[in-house]
Amino acid sequence: MNQFHPAHDSDGTARRRLRIVFILMGVALIVISGRLVQLQLVRGADLALQARGQQVIRVPLVGLRGTIYDRNGIPMALDRESPTAFVAPNEIKPEEKDRVAEGLVKILGLPLEDTRRLLDRNSYFEWLSRHLDAETADILRRASLPGVYVRLEPSRLYPLGRTAAHVLGFVGVDHQGLEGMELAYEDRLSGEPGWTLKVRDALGRPLYPLDEPSEASYAPGKTQQPPQRGDDLRLTIDSRFQHIVDRELAYAVERSNGRGGMAVMLNPDTGEVLALSNYPFFDPNRFGEYPTWVRRNRIVTDVYEPGSTFKVFTLAAALEEGLVTPQTVFDTPPETYVTGRRIRDSLPHDPRLTAAQIIERSSNVGILQIGLKVGREKLHDYLEKFGFGALTGLDMPGEVRGILRPASDWYPLDTACASFGQGIAVTPIQLVRAYAVIANGGWLVQPSIVSDDDSRKPHPRRVISPETAAALREILVGSVERGLGKDALGSGYTVGGKTGTAQKIGEMGYLAGKRYIASFIGFAPAQDPALVLLIIVDEPRPIYGGGPVCGDVGNPLNLLGLNARRTAAALAARGAPVEMRGSGRVVSVSNGVDALSVRLAGSR
Repeated sequence: MNQFHPAHDSDGTARRRLRIVFILMGVALIVISGRLVQLQLVRGADLALQARGQQVIRVPLVGLRGTIYDRNGIPMALDRESPTAFVAPNEIKPEEKDRVAEGLVKILGLPLEDTRRLLDRNSYFEWLSRHLDAETADILRRASLPGVYVRLEPSRLYPLGRTAAHVLGFVGVDHQGLEGMELAYEDRLSGEPGWTLKVRDALGRPLYPLDEPSEASYAPGKTQQPPQRGDDLRLTIDSRFQHIVDRELAYAVERSNGRGGMAVMLNPDTGEVLALSNYPFFDPNRFGEYPTWVRRNRIVTDVYEPGSTFKVFTLAAALEEGLVTPQTVFDTPPETYVTGRRIRDSLPHDPRLTAAQIIERSSNVGILQIGLKVGREKLHDYLEKFGFGALTGLDMPGEVRGILRPASDWYPLDTACASFGQGIAVTPIQLVRAYAVIANGGWLVQPSIVSDDDSRKPHPRRVISPETAAALREILVGSVERGLGKDALGSGYTVGGKTGTAQKIGEMGYLAGKRYIASFIGFAPAQDPALVLLIIVDEPRPIYGGGPVCGDVGNPLNLLGLNARRTAAALAARGAPVEMRGSGRVVSVSNGVDALSVRLAGSR
């Protein structure tokens, strides 16, 4: 008889089941342990890096740029903090993106579709608008749009506005130099950018800066890199002179209905640029509102035929070579022919002129005879010695060499035309530099715009003898007192200079319609020049001669306000009493509040 033992079978089944459970648990434990080993030891570093990438965001910090000062320590470009808006798209919930986009369009004026695309990016940092005005920034803060933030960052301020704008240049939205000194000295002025790490929560919202030692597990190593400020820059520009040069250049252009103008003032002994101006002006604080041609520094980037201002260099070559003296007499009929080409003088004069009178009366017929006497090789050689056809070395972006074709390409007509400033092209800075040779006694100096950087400046090179330079200065004084530059008289000091009138050139030759460039270049005091000044007016109408257009503002001393009548009128217009005192080579002007003191002394 079979016996049934249910309790015994039940216990065995339970034990088998329990054994299976333990086995499965053991297998699971082994798998989990293996996985842990894989995650912790094998992939631990990679996973930790991914975690830090999700928990910590890096926020860029812009470094402050150095300040640009004029020669007297007056700030001309400096940094200030301004509000800037950015967005973290990943922090915005999908159902809120339309509201955020509409708010940004309303407050910042951004295009709607572009804003929506920006908010759809997989990103925790996108710029919205840089350098907001305070009112807009306040409205944006009060709007409390999710994922939208306003913070302060450096922006560039030009406290003198348009004064020396073409020298200073400007910076872009990323605080990098785009033109002028801001670009040329970008490496020196720009600060080193920095960054800071911020911890964010599970929704991606920044909580606080990651800067406590206890939080190092989030980001081993440095948790921030402070930005570094750039170095300062001191220019040779005198902002007081610059302001007056700007004012007088605008006067010359506007009264002659000109298209534009240029002016540059140089210390002939040191090559220091004291003022540099282009008209129309622009305000670097709002540079985007002006066309490119207005912002271009045409003093170094544009070339033109110098016309009669160039004649003095032809005479310089002849004097230096002993081929003529200032008293050498030439037949000067109203017109002549060179290889069948008629060349004439624009104004009547005596049928016989001395070499000095040829400059005074600005005779093309006379000066071409001197140029042909010098010869193409020698004339070309002297023009190169005066610095034409080569860069001046001025540290400003975009400088060009001008146009001076090889002497081997010159025919007799080319030599004749070059002698009175046609068939070649120069930049204004080249012409001022060349006149400085005459003013300083015969030395070619490199122009400079930065006062504390003489390390790369070459030693002056002699071009002509002191005797030749002195003779040329006397001739140029006669050009002002008795010749076409007499409009530059009136300061009480002796001034030397020369007018120029040159027809403009286009791609197909000389432009029709009496389109000229009028100019005057002068130095003062003539006995020991301390200043060289060039004034250029582009397309004056209807009168286009260099003397009438530029002469009365081309006297460096008049232009600096040292003429008693003009200075008194300018200061009286400000409602202040006027006092002028001084004699000899120091003149000071005071209105009881401000004082302008000019020491007209060379620094040989």
